[in-house]
Amino acid sequence: MPKETSPGSEKANKEMDTPSIIDELTSLYNHRFLMDAISLEFAKSQKQGLALALILLDIDDFQTITNDLGPAAGDKVLVEVAKIIKNSTRDVDIVGRCGGEKFCVLLPNTHLKRATAGAERVRNLIISRLFKEGEVSFNITVSLGISCISEADTASARDLLEHADMRLYADKQRGRNRVLYKKDAPEASPGATGPSIPASPTPNRMQDASVMQYGAKTLSALYIQSIRALVNALELKDG
Repeated sequence: MPKETSPGSEKANKEMDTPSIIDELTSLYNHRFLMDAISLEFAKSQKQGLALALILLDIDDFQTITNDLGPAAGDKVLVEVAKIIKNSTRDVDIVGRCGGEKFCVLLPNTHLKRATAGAERVRNLIISRLFKEGEVSFNITVSLGISCISEADTASARDLLEHADMRLYADKQRGRNRVLYKKDAPEASPGATGPSIPASPTPNRMQDASVMQYGAKTLSALYIQSIRALVNALELKDG
């Protein structure tokens, strides 16, 4: 006998299909998926005593690009920045576009020092990239804010996101084009036993050989499966 499914469950499963979690322009994860991923990773890291860092990146003066060169030029910049970020992170990291010109990188099992080094590397790659639109050549800058689970006032996934966002916009007010973080954040969560990520085997990628066996598609499937299980559990509870 085929298993019966409720209309709500079928709808939830359909909405969790891959296209619904991918940003169409950049091919990164979209805002919806990022919010779920941050909540899941925070809960896992908190339970297991593992490190976790979050980077928010925003393109400086992006409106000027679209106003002076047109929306198509802005889209090209977004796509190129997305590629630079994606190519500078590990497969285990979760990279997405929050919306507009803002991007997010969630770094499991990563302490502040390594997250900061990675953020600086991405910033330097972006500001050294020469963009072209017709006869016009130009450079851009980006501002970045970092937060980590080990900060004393980070008690939830929302705190993790808000602290990074707060630092990102503080960076904007201080002149842009820099990485801002909480300098006194401890390098480990209280009671943490998980190891920190070893030194990168290549100079331009934040890689961890022990986690490269997990492909991005595998991680996506695991997250989708977890989210579906949560949806189904809530439906059973409501029923």
